[in-house]
Amino acid sequence: MMNHGPFDDNDNTWSFTGLLSSLLSLVSTEPTQQVSGPLTDNPNDVVLQVHLLPVQTYVPRYQLAQTTETSAQAFKAEMQEGTLKCNLIRKDLLKACHSPQDALDVLTNDELVQHLHYFDLFKIAGLHPRLALKILEDETIQKSLHGKILAYLGRHHVLVAHKILEDPNAYKMDRFDQARLGTINEAIASQFLNDYHRENPYALVRMAAHHEALALTILKEMKENYKVFKFDLKFPLFYRLGRFHLSVAEAMFADNTIMTSLLEYDLSVFGSYHETIALKILDTPHYYQKMRPEHLSGMCFQHKAAARKLLEKTDCVNVASGYHIAELGQKHLDIALRIYNDPNLRNRLDPSNLCFLAQHHESLAQSIVADSEFCNKLNSYSLRMLGKANAFIAQYILDSDSLLDKMKDTYIAKMLTAHPSVALEALKSDRMVVKLGPYGLWSFGKSHFML
Repeated sequence: MMNHGPFDDNDNTWSFTGLLSSLLSLVSTEPTQQVSGPLTDNPNDVVLQVHLLPVQTYVPRYQLAQTTETSAQAFKAEMQEGTLKCNLIRKDLLKACHSPQDALDVLTNDELVQHLHYFDLFKIAGLHPRLALKILEDETIQKSLHGKILAYLGRHHVLVAHKILEDPNAYKMDRFDQARLGTINEAIASQFLNDYHRENPYALVRMAAHHEALALTILKEMKENYKVFKFDLKFPLFYRLGRFHLSVAEAMFADNTIMTSLLEYDLSVFGSYHETIALKILDTPHYYQKMRPEHLSGMCFQHKAAARKLLEKTDCVNVASGYHIAELGQKHLDIALRIYNDPNLRNRLDPSNLCFLAQHHESLAQSIVADSEFCNKLNSYSLRMLGKANAFIAQYILDSDSLLDKMKDTYIAKMLTAHPSVALEALKSDRMVVKLGPYGLWSFGKSHFML
């Protein structure tokens, strides 16, 4: 780690290395979980410990071998098979962090930390309540704290959120940032109701949507006297109040003032939250006829019953584009198969639409690549979509000279990025290296470590 000072020269914010150094000094007082246990000696059984922490799966296995007793023969066999996977991608790493122990594992691992950004350190530190509280109490680190960072620190644990809100003037935190903390706890959210968030509909909706009782209370109060909220039921994003709770969405659907104020896009998003609401919209002529096919498909594809019902409405299907018909099948395999197996529906789809549908379902994608006549009609983009669907199809494309020759270097790289084990084996071939070219290799390399 480079030995920089804690603050940047040009302002009063922490440099990445300075912040990390200070965080590590706080982390050093926290107990860590040791990884130990029986492991296989079978060279054909490449299995890490079953209780290995989730975040540690993002450490390359050859590095885990240095800290665990995993069979050396197993690692050798895995390397020979070309299945070593280095999937250290920042956004996936952040998604993998869920617990206080995950936070400690990441912040104390040099290999993981180098893939994080400045604000990511606070996002991860916020998972650990004691560490977050130590940050808030550290007089030096406080100089760098402001609204967004405080929201990261306080959004996972109520105790931390309360600590932040005890003295909001002690931190650089605006009212909207404070509302973010209200999303995690109804008591915190409720205390804002009698204050400024009645004047800020964006903050109010974002905060209250997470809490069923609070959202219902707001609906009731607005019907009785909307003026106390400084805005009315026609506020453009008000429908998002029903995002997380069906009871709230149903109460809004029953309110004619709210529903008649929604534009077709608003109706589409509102219906996408809950299948029950989507079905009610389809069954209400006034709302259904108000919406174009693209908005109807956008609303229905997430809900199996709604997608099935929309496919039965010929007045919509007959004017819908091939893309929007394919969109209806992207979430549920039985809907996709219904589209694929119905000649009238399938004929509405061009090769690109069909590949878009198939990329979401492995079995359907395999059926398509088995049709050599159809594959010959595919362009580079369509092949990339199919290849990203699963490793089997990616390997099939790589093994077919006629298909591979159709693909651009960047599309090959994007396909390989989805399947590191296939990629690492393919890159042993000089032909593949030449096919990818400098830009294709860079495109792949920026997402994965090259072993």
